[in-house]
Amino acid sequence: TYYVWVRSNCDGTDFSVWAGPVEVTTPMVVTPPWSEGFASSATPAGWTTSSMSLNNSNSAIINGGASGYFMYKNLYSSATTGNFSTVLVGPISGTEDFSFDYKIANYSSPYAPPVSGSGNFVVEISTDFGNTWSEIETVSNNGVAGWQNKSYPISTYAIAGDYVKFRITANWISGDYCIGFDNFNLASC
Repeated sequence: TYYVWVRSNCDGTDFSVWAGPVEVTTPMVVTPPWSEGFASSATPAGWTTSSMSLNNSNSAIINGGASGYFMYKNLYSSATTGNFSTVLVGPISGTEDFSFDYKIANYSSPYAPPVSGSGNFVVEISTDFGNTWSEIETVSNNGVAGWQNKSYPISTYAIAGDYVKFRITANWISGDYCIGFDNFNLASC
């Protein structure tokens, strides 16, 4: 808890009365290199989620090799979007790559991938603690089975000394499918 006063002139002789208390929330920060593989169903400290959850038993996603927990959403006509953002990471060197694995599979057996163009997910970065976001890529459903990897150099978006957060938003267009994300990393290559 802090108390504050304001200097009202440049010579430092006129001050306001003390005001407060004022509480300041310090965000959760981790230093690079950073990775998150989800050890449990609890949302990791510093992460936020909207309509997504951690899961380790969704058949569409675990079919084909997933082990452990993963960030997950079932997308269909009544559940068209969901997103999450990572913990704040920094200060960075500016030479790191951000990477993660993802899988998209139909909700029902045999859990084939949904048709190309049935949805997408948007990958974004923030260098101002999540106040504003810059799009890195919109990844369209591509009809490919199994886990896939995405990796992005962040030097286009961030510089040495920055603190970064990442957000992924999944968007439904058609069908009934599941999307899962795992194995997040931010490290210099």
